[in-house]
Amino acid sequence: MSTRDDVIALIESWNLTLPRNWDRDTSLVRSGIIDSLALYQLILWIEERVGKPVDPTKFDLADELDTVTSIANFVEKNRGR
Repeated sequence: MSTRDDVIALIESWNLTLPRNWDRDTSLVRSGIIDSLALYQLILWIEERVGKPVDPTKFDLADELDTVTSIANFVEKNRGR
């Protein structure tokens, strides 16, 4: 399973109200689909994937974690660093 698939599965597991036609480039943070609790859970999930703590004050959450694509790219970029 790809990182994008993992992100999609995670988001779908939260039982959020997702737009009917959402996809990997749908805004999740800026649109309000992901609330602060879900964002916290996402950070914890990312930390598990990259194997180290993630400091959310060091980057713009709305830019780096707004879409499935950007989340997957963030994980890949920070994995093993």
